This record gives sequence, structure tokens and C-alpha cells, in this order.
Amino acid sequence: MLLKLTFFLGILLARLWGPGEASSIQYRFSEELKTWKLSESLRLLKEEEPMVSPQPVTILAFGDIMLDRYVRTLMDRNGLDYPFLQFPELKSKMLAQLDDPESKQPPLEALDFLFANLEGPISDTPYVNNGIAMIFNFKPDVIPPLQKYRFNLLSVANNHMFDMGEYGSTQTRQHLADSGIHHFGYSKGVQAESFWTTTLDDKATTLSFIGFNDTLTDRLDLPQAVELIQSVEDKSDFTIISIHWGREYFAEPTEEQIKMAHAFIDAGADIILGHHSHVIGTSEWYKERPIYYSLGNFVFDQYFQKEVMEGLGLAIELTKSSDPAKPNTIEVHETVFDILKSQPQVRH
Repeated sequence: MLLKLTFFLGILLARLWGPGEASSIQYRFSEELKTWKLSESLRLLKEEEPMVSPQPVTILAFGDIMLDRYVRTLMDRNGLDYPFLQFPELKSKMLAQLDDPESKQPPLEALDFLFANLEGPISDTPYVNNGIAMIFNFKPDVIPPLQKYRFNLLSVANNHMFDMGEYGSTQTRQHLADSGIHHFGYSKGVQAESFWTTTLDDKATTLSFIGFNDTLTDRLDLPQAVELIQSVEDKSDFTIISIHWGREYFAEPTEEQIKMAHAFIDAGADIILGHHSHVIGTSEWYKERPIYYSLGNFVFDQYFQKEVMEGLGLAIELTKSSDPAKPNTIEVHETVFDILKSQPQVRH
């Protein structure tokens, strides 16, 4: 059809303007027609591409993991897997809360992120804790157990991450990166390393994770933190804050924590996960966004009172709305668990 149209156009133009100019006009018309057909084909092909509808993003979140001191002694005696031997049962119980009876996908495969706060550096520094010191240094051999039990997202923003100096902090990031464990957060102020943004193509959802430290080792600059949240919020469907803060062994947040948490939500954060106090803290929903002031311990060697021997786990489901006029949804299931001999486990 294209050839016939071009041929008859050539005859008509030759009679009107002569053979030379007619040939030039005929060529331009032919090329423009080809371009139009190509662009139209691409448009139709794009329209036929299936659109991925948003699917729920699932996260299990826990508090502090400390793999030195007496926990290290227990690992040396009983094997590197020791802290996590009871964890599969707890994990299965929490995953069941996210299970959709109509889904054909096994719950374990439905989990997108298994998150905790890594309470210390992973380095080859020769320092060895004497069993009571408050300075931590995790050996690189803790990486395989973290991988085995599928921890794939860790915050490295806390008051112990620089226990082995800048070298230890840098080594930690390198070890985690080499092992395929995503990490985010910075312990000294707001830096480029403070956040990590990722898009889950199969869920059609973009998330940003931001890690802050607001303890005696480094006080957080709130205006800078708010500015960072605002800068990533525009690029994300959900913004999750992990923050190390508060008073140790107190469940209630300070006025400053409440002010800070509300400022984070006002800036665009969708959920706040706090830790550092070693006990389960209170929680609230502010502007339809959850704030957990402390998830408590997860793996630790504290045994002096009941409150430090329990933790709070969260099964989180984040669903982006397919209708821009409707809000995204956040669903959180809480599970209190025991920590017996430094092993997190189901409370029976």
C-alpha cells in the first residue's frame, strides 16, 4: 500500500513541479511516512505491554543484634548458628500473620525484607572483648549465619558502629556488601550513606530506608534529617526510618523523641522503627503512620531483668495504591517474643 501511494504521488508531483523537484518531495514524503509507521507501531506495542499492578511489600523487623561479648562465647561453645537456632519457629509464626489464604505463593518466598539493627562493627581488628566491656567487635565469621537465616537488610546507624573507628565502620559496610546483605544508615550525622532506595519491580513499589543515630556518641541534627526525608520522599512510595535513640531501660519516649518522630512523619516518613533502649517501648499512630519507639533487644547478652529478655517483632505489609486518588496502606502485626540464653524464640 505504501509503495502504491508513493508511486501515484510521484506521478502527480512530476506533472505539477517537474521530475527533479517531484523526486525530492516524493522521497521526503516516503521517509516521513516510514517514520510515522514506526512510531505508531512502537506506540501500539507499548500499549500492549502488561502493566504490573502494585503488590504488598512484606517486612519482618526486629531490634538490636549484638554478636560479641558473652554471645560470642556462646557461639564459640555451640557453633556460629547458636543465636538463631530458635528463630525459624518465631519467623514462621510471624510470617503466618502475613499469609494470604488465596495466594499460591509460599509465605517464606513472599517476604521481601528481614530487618534488624546491627549493634556493632564487623571487622578483622584483633580487639577481643573481655566479657564485660562496652566496646564491641564482631568477627567476619558472623556473616554466614546472617545469610543462612536470610537477614537481607540491616541498619548500621548506632552508638557502637564506630567502636573500631572509621576502619571498622568501613569494613562493616564492605563485608555486608560483599555478602549481598543490604545496609543503610550512618552513625555520625546525616550523610549520603544514611539512606538506601530500591525499587521492587515485581511489586511496582519504590522504598527508601533511612538510618539515624541520636545517642550520646552523636546527636542528630533534626533540620538536616527532615531535609533528607523530604528529598527521598518524593522519589518513594514508602519511606521507612530506623533510628537509634532514647534512654536505656525506659519504655516511655522523651519529649524530644516524640517531637522528632512527629517531625519525621510530617516530612514524609511512613513508619518509624526505634531501638537502643534494650526494652520494648511504647508505640503510637500519628497521622495514620506507625511509630515504634523501641523494638527492644533481639540477640543480646542481657539477663538481669525480664524486660531485657524479651523483644518486639513486627510483620509489616506495605501496599501502594493503584489509584492515585487513594492513600497507600500500612498494616502492622506485633509479636512479643522471649530471648532465652541470647536466643530469640516464640513465647509459649
